Amino acid sequence: MLFKDLEKKLFWLSITLIVAVSYRLYSSRYYALLNSDDALSILMTYYYQLPKDLYCWGQNRGGTLIPLVSQVFYRGLGFSPVNAVSLSNYLLLIIGFFGFSSLFRNRPTKVIFAMFWFLPPVWFVDILRFPYGVQYCLVGSAVFIINKLHIIPGERLRPRQHLLLLSLIVLFTATVWVSDLAAVTIVVLLFTLLLFHFFKNRFRLPHKMVLLYTVLGLAVCTCFILFAKNGTGYEKPEYMKINSAAEAFGGIRTTWKSLSDLLMFRINEPFMSVYTYLVLLLLPVILIAFYRQELRLSEDKKRWLFFFLADGLIIFTVILFSRWALVDGYGRRFFICSYISFGLAFLILTDQLMATGSRKNIFGAFLMLALLAGAASPPHFLKCIRPGNLKPTMEVMAEFKALGKCSIIGDYWSSYIVSIADPALITAIPHDHSNNKSPELVKEIFKGKYVYLIRNDWFETYPGELAQYWHLLRKDGNEFTISGKSLCRYKIIN
Repeated sequence: MLFKDLEKKLFWLSITLIVAVSYRLYSSRYYALLNSDDALSILMTYYYQLPKDLYCWGQNRGGTLIPLVSQVFYRGLGFSPVNAVSLSNYLLLIIGFFGFSSLFRNRPTKVIFAMFWFLPPVWFVDILRFPYGVQYCLVGSAVFIINKLHIIPGERLRPRQHLLLLSLIVLFTATVWVSDLAAVTIVVLLFTLLLFHFFKNRFRLPHKMVLLYTVLGLAVCTCFILFAKNGTGYEKPEYMKINSAAEAFGGIRTTWKSLSDLLMFRINEPFMSVYTYLVLLLLPVILIAFYRQELRLSEDKKRWLFFFLADGLIIFTVILFSRWALVDGYGRRFFICSYISFGLAFLILTDQLMATGSRKNIFGAFLMLALLAGAASPPHFLKCIRPGNLKPTMEVMAEFKALGKCSIIGDYWSSYIVSIADPALITAIPHDHSNNKSPELVKEIFKGKYVYLIRNDWFETYPGELAQYWHLLRKDGNEFTISGKSLCRYKIIN
């Protein structure tokens, strides 16, 4: 009894420590590599208005769930926008963690999953930052609810089951709103549930109320997404195109080259390489245990294993044929979904091996060593490669507050980010030939007599005069530097 009580305390202490370390390293408040893409969530929290801000500024994808939840912390509890975003993001991550961890019966597996989820390797650290991570937080909640349904064909649904089914409709709608790609995951999930229902019930149709809720959910989700997208006025049809087979194979070659460079230590991410080798060494152990019939999965575990393997493979295929991924050079963030799904499939098998395997302690220790190597890769990258330190970007940009209330124009990557310390004090937008996602802020920029220009990634030297957004600007002072960025004040002539 004493041992079990101690084990429980150590479990919760481990989870708390992992979440705290993750928050200190990767939340918007503390992340050392925050950029203007990240800054948009912070600025949208400050300026948030519904329904026009259902999607991120300047696009019709990437639902603004985090800025929406952040309103509770920002407007309701008085937190700063950056702290509100940080807390909202991690609240969703924690909810997703507990949703998925309900699939595991062993506490050591849950600790291992916490390492996987909150302290990912450098290639997949965007789990904690991009919409794909938020998408799977909601999927994790759906997994938890599905496991609580316990619907028996032919029996009348209880009020609790009706409430859970309605919750699934809300969750699935929010998931597709957050990321269009989630529609693929939901289709795979529904297909998996239907397939295993047929196997279990000899091809008997699901409960008629489940079918009714499925149709209702499809209607609600479709209507909401169409409403949200129509309100943006944004269209970029090239992103909706499908790649040719040759272009898809090009994506495979790009992925294989990146993986081979990683395995040959040809990139400056040694901990990521070590992590990859250790995980690859563990795969044969799983296969051998399966061959020896040490992994006897329940029907429920088989269902979730099938779902995650199918989801990971299908999402990977969709990405290969996605024009959006091709245009962006098949960046690593596009493979986050497959990484999460394959990782969860691996951990379902790990959980069973940890419970029944003959060498479970050795396997668990080796897996934890792999995850520690992966967890060390982002801090190593930040400290030794870019930006060269662990100082939070938020603290670096706080130096701009010395300018007082001001307006700033610069390149996209040098604009939005400088206003995160205090959006009420600093208004910043990209120049008129850059990617301005917030045209409504242009009026705010020119309300005063002066505007500061940041020349980084824009021009080599400051011109005497230039036009921006139909306003003539004249140089009024000497160049100076704040937080590594070169600024100069300009007077607004007209």
